[in-house]
Amino acid sequence: MLKSHTIFSLALCSSLLLACSGGGGGGEEPARQPVSNPPAPAPAPVNSGPELTITAPPDGALSAAEEIIIEGTAADPDGVARVTVNGLDATSDNQFTTWSATVSLTPGPNEITISATDALGTQNNNAARLTVERGYLYDNASDAVMEPERQRAFLIDERSGSLLAIDAAERLRYEFSGPNSGSGPDWFDPIQLQLDRTQDRLLVFDRGRGAIVAVDPDSGERRILASADIGAGPDLSDAERVAFHPDGLVAYALSPASLTEVDLVTGQRQQHALSGSTVDTVRRCLLDAANQRILVTGSEHIYAIDLASKRVRRLH
Repeated sequence: MLKSHTIFSLALCSSLLLACSGGGGGGEEPARQPVSNPPAPAPAPVNSGPELTITAPPDGALSAAEEIIIEGTAADPDGVARVTVNGLDATSDNQFTTWSATVSLTPGPNEITISATDALGTQNNNAARLTVERGYLYDNASDAVMEPERQRAFLIDERSGSLLAIDAAERLRYEFSGPNSGSGPDWFDPIQLQLDRTQDRLLVFDRGRGAIVAVDPDSGERRILASADIGAGPDLSDAERVAFHPDGLVAYALSPASLTEVDLVTGQRQQHALSGSTVDTVRRCLLDAANQRILVTGSEHIYAIDLASKRVRRLH
């Protein structure tokens, strides 16, 4: 009896084990499907306040006035409610799409900070910055030319070696053609500047590069007209000064012993030896086209160079 009970119990356990193992399906559990989590929501955009752009004056400008007008634009998806310049409210008639403010200047550099607030009250306290210096407009000018028709002047800044422009009406000076403005070859050592009214351009003698360069008076773009790489003939790096013809087609590069005629269309150069009086040094020179001569200011005397004979005569 005990033996039969034991056999029955073992059979029952075997049946239960088979049932638990899937009824003879090999004893393997079904593959589990991976659980996919929903994507995390994108973070809400950060509202940093309005974006500002300063349109005038350029950063680093110099002014001779006691105050200056700062102008710019502002934009924000929620609208712009306020713009301040050094804490003073700017004015606008188009919801600050454009704005302006007048600030006082003290002698020397003036740091100017512009802040803005959008319609929801979000502030951008450091939206834009610039520096304006108050000083003398022609300070550190190695050469300068006037353009009265446009009420402006151009000069070479001997500190930076860049071309600067002066707005006579605004009494404002700013970089016009240099590292931060204009395009074209870099300046090496520009020493002389001439306004070419016929071709509507500026002509610059860059002694460090040994080149005559044309500059667009609106964009500041630079283009070499004559150099060691453009046109054939003697190098211009030995010249001390250049006299430009009013037609903008010819220039004369001068050294104490020679005169080099430069074709500003082709860049071709032809050198002539000078005779007559010896020029001690060339400080300044000017083409006297009516009398076909070049007037030269030396360290002690004034000379005239006849263009036909290339002979030098001391005038004073």
